[in-house]
Amino acid sequence: MRFAAIIASALILGAGCSSVHEIKSNQIASFVWDVGDRQSLKVVVIEVKQRNEPVPSRTLKIIDNGREVFAHQTADTFLGAIPLADEKGHLLSLWMGGSSYHFLVIGEQDGRFIELLEAGSKMPPELVFPASNLEQRPFILATDGLMSQRADGWTTRVFYWDGRSYQSKEPVPFLTRFSQLVNQEKTGTNSQSSRNSQLP
Repeated sequence: MRFAAIIASALILGAGCSSVHEIKSNQIASFVWDVGDRQSLKVVVIEVKQRNEPVPSRTLKIIDNGREVFAHQTADTFLGAIPLADEKGHLLSLWMGGSSYHFLVIGEQDGRFIELLEAGSKMPPELVFPASNLEQRPFILATDGLMSQRADGWTTRVFYWDGRSYQSKEPVPFLTRFSQLVNQEKTGTNSQSSRNSQLP
């Protein structure tokens, strides 16, 4: 089986504004998220520097017809976001904090927008689409390892969507991660739920 892999990365810059109660408040990203049968949603990322706070906070907000329906706040630096399908796909946002990449997957479930997966890795996550079924949600590969190490010492966690939540197996060797995806396609099952936070 052949796979197509991409590394999640996008960066959209925006305009700024200010507030009486804040030193600085900037909109650093703004884009439209197409969720299919619902009208397109607006996603904005705002950076706020509070008085007497050395580190600014960033908040990703989803706006539906002028109403905020989701918000995620973090001290991490926003790197970008990418939808995981042309229509009705989840939204993956990528952040950097400390020495790790953190990624958040957001989706609509039971009429609400929620965090479906929050995880992290030392390397940027990879999105892998099975070539035999491009409509399937992609696998998300999160690799841990140091650039000073040999790649055969790195490990990769594979996250996949089972129809209700993201699942993952135990970490696999980085160099054989794609062959593990072939096995995953054959079995289609897993035992470890990944709905909760899995930050390094």
